[in-house]
Amino acid sequence: MLCLRSQFRVAKVLRIAGDLVENLLIKNPKLKVIYLYRDPRGIINSRLKIPVNETAGAWNDFNTTEDIAFAVCQKMDIDSKNIFELKGKYPERIFTVAYETTAKSPGKNARNLFKFLDVNISKEYQNSISKMGNRSKKDDKTWNSAFRSDGYATAIKWRKELSEKDKKTIDISCRNVYKQLGYHV
Repeated sequence: MLCLRSQFRVAKVLRIAGDLVENLLIKNPKLKVIYLYRDPRGIINSRLKIPVNETAGAWNDFNTTEDIAFAVCQKMDIDSKNIFELKGKYPERIFTVAYETTAKSPGKNARNLFKFLDVNISKEYQNSISKMGNRSKKDDKTWNSAFRSDGYATAIKWRKELSEKDKKTIDISCRNVYKQLGYHV
């Protein structure tokens, strides 16, 4: 009942197709969309670590770097084009932000996000968000998010973990996504 009386409701929807977002915006004129994206190399690096026999659903068919990169970047390319086109059409209702930017500057990004949502937050709350990346590594075991003791290092660890061969393979499939989202080869 409390949710029904609340002025704001938030839903986290993973991997929604970009072309479905406009239908939602049309059906609900009060809806605002936050599009959080990540460097595809980080996504692919994470997926490569999952043993093939443990992957679920469609990812069972994708077990090489080339297969995963093609699938991830094809979807990201389509979705990001749709979202950025919609952002031009509905600039006051779509907010885009990179995972890496959020991990690097959680306080600044939270202020921008809450401003977009027209939500006032207290200085105390802003300070607690800013401190999210300033914890000990011991706290990381209980804190499961981008805001670890060094969330930015987590966001870019693919740079050290992917082989040069894998990076080149990913770059071939992901060039359009890099350009659309502002990442560099």
